[in-house]
Amino acid sequence: MSLTTVLAIFVACSTILAHPIESGQGFDAATLSKVKANLENIATHSWEIGTALEAVTELDWPTLSVFHGTVPPADLPQPDPEDYLFAKVNA
Repeated sequence: MSLTTVLAIFVACSTILAHPIESGQGFDAATLSKVKANLENIATHSWEIGTALEAVTELDWPTLSVFHGTVPPADLPQPDPEDYLFAKVNA
């Protein structure tokens, strides 16, 4: 991949990240189809394939996105080990 291609991808990604859209709004089906086809053709390394799959997942199934829903609490409650064991034994 040439430096020009890498820079073009970087600029495109920067533009998209600066102005996010929800669920592909603003793009017609033909454009999205071309982008997905291009992703399949140019992704050759594992991290590129993973990034492409993540992008398609977030586009087609936004509820599976890491940005969907609420953030988990910083401090998760820790169950009392005795209560946990008692509940499991008596279940």
